[in-house]
Amino acid sequence: MATLKSLVDETTNIKNELVECHTNLKNNLIAKGVECSDNDKMLNLINEINTIEPTKSVVASDNILFQTKSDNVSCEIYTNSSSYVTVYKFPIGFNGSIRVYGELLSSSSSSDLYANMIFNLVRNGLTIETSGTLACKNKLTSFSYDFDGIKSGDVIEISIRALAVMGATRTHLSNVSLRGDIL
Repeated sequence: MATLKSLVDETTNIKNELVECHTNLKNNLIAKGVECSDNDKMLNLINEINTIEPTKSVVASDNILFQTKSDNVSCEIYTNSSSYVTVYKFPIGFNGSIRVYGELLSSSSSSDLYANMIFNLVRNGLTIETSGTLACKNKLTSFSYDFDGIKSGDVIEISIRALAVMGATRTHLSNVSLRGDIL
């Protein structure tokens, strides 16, 4: 049977561990930009975790994993549509981070031409992350986007579209590369 002293010692150890957990949690929250004080209860600190905005920490490097030839090998799309046309699909056979890079050039008989490009990360047939719309107007524009947490079996898709007020349009995608680190 436990003695009173051993019970008091165990209770003191538990209290000290709880104080240490409270201090560590409070300091970690402060490091994430959450305002906290020593007077906050443990439950309040735990509830503050849900207020932390997730940040995307991408660590893709510029190590070239794949690159189209730069000697004018490119994809040309003639279009004037609100729909995107997928021009590249890259199946990925490793885990890691990827920086997708491409140069988009648009030309038209109209002065109002806008070309858009998007980079998508597709897993099991579902788009799980997108670059959002990358736009250029009547000039060569370089674009890149970093995807983190790539898994073997994922697919990187590059899609483009061109919109002109009037006249024929031509969208020219070149110097496409995948860059990053293989884990």
